[in-house]
Amino acid sequence: MLRKMWLPTFIILLTLVNLSTIIVNHPFPALAQEGISVQATLGTTFTYQGRLTDANSPVSATCDFQFSLFDAVSGGSQVGNTQTVANVTVSGGLFTAPLNGSGEFGSNAFTGQARWLQIAARCPAGSGNFTLFDPRQPLTAAPYALFSRSTGALNGYPVSSVAPTSGQVLKWDGSQWSPQPLGVNVFFASGVGFNPSSSLNTIGPQATVTVASGQKILVTSHKAVGSISINGGTGLNLWICYKQVPNGTLTQVGTGSQNLRVPQNTRALFGLSAVIERLNGTYEVELCGYSSNFASWNDSGGGYTTALISN
Repeated sequence: MLRKMWLPTFIILLTLVNLSTIIVNHPFPALAQEGISVQATLGTTFTYQGRLTDANSPVSATCDFQFSLFDAVSGGSQVGNTQTVANVTVSGGLFTAPLNGSGEFGSNAFTGQARWLQIAARCPAGSGNFTLFDPRQPLTAAPYALFSRSTGALNGYPVSSVAPTSGQVLKWDGSQWSPQPLGVNVFFASGVGFNPSSSLNTIGPQATVTVASGQKILVTSHKAVGSISINGGTGLNLWICYKQVPNGTLTQVGTGSQNLRVPQNTRALFGLSAVIERLNGTYEVELCGYSSNFASWNDSGGGYTTALISN
């Protein structure tokens, strides 16, 4: 009678006596268990490999196998459907059966919980009833390389379902791990800029930046402005500003610096820094401002704007 089964890597022995009669009429006795061999392949498939012997001699035949997945070594609930693998060639005692290639065990079969494989067989193929191997065999290691519980969480914390783009990394946003850009980017602009006007407008050079949700922009901008007027330049108000490209509205950051002045025939370098948050898209960042006495600011020079993007 069929008595034991041996599986490579982890060993189980199966002895075969008068196979064509015994499989139809008699159940298998308990198997000596030491695990199974499961080898991960592409997709959802993994392979079950085993060896059959008849009175210590390898079997060469064609057999049918049935494989069912359970959540307990006995009793419990079946996971997914029973998979029949027909006409499996057993050569020199060795056989291989591909499992779960079409997701027979279901999409939630391997999410980190323990699983056991229930196996039944009949030899020769197509004849008689299937005889159940008992007890069930524990599945370990390889299927979990395909279906890792950690793909849905990191250390118990959820991971966003949003697909990352090239170069992004996972970052904690307060409720879940979500894709964020990697590292730090620096943007720079230089030029003469503009003289102050009577309404809020660009004064320093404009640096164009692209920022993603969750990133911060550190802006530093300087601009030389001066006056050759008799009373000098007066009433200058400055801020760091940003506006979305292409047609955004100029927006001030913070309280800025108010009522700046210089004497006649003087040019001074004015500069500010600010951190801008909660933007997403492409923006121009710059030194901006206005003057209640804008005509007195009539001797401008060059300037620089630097923007540092960080996570």
